[in-house]
Amino acid sequence: MPVGVIESTAGAARGLQLQLAEEAKIACTIYCGDNYFHEHKEDALKAILDAVRSAEPQVLVAGQL
Repeated sequence: MPVGVIESTAGAARGLQLQLAEEAKIACTIYCGDNYFHEHKEDALKAILDAVRSAEPQVLVAGQL
């Protein structure tokens, strides 16, 4: 699965948003399949970093499911 962006919460980000309540808002959820990432590392990193820059977050939370 290539890099994708959901302009809201998805997956584990939903639980995080519940914990954050009104204190903060998740701007977007960025996702990518591990096989895609390892097979297209440079393109995947560029797409992820472009998405992060576009969202202009104050905090970045990264994880793996």
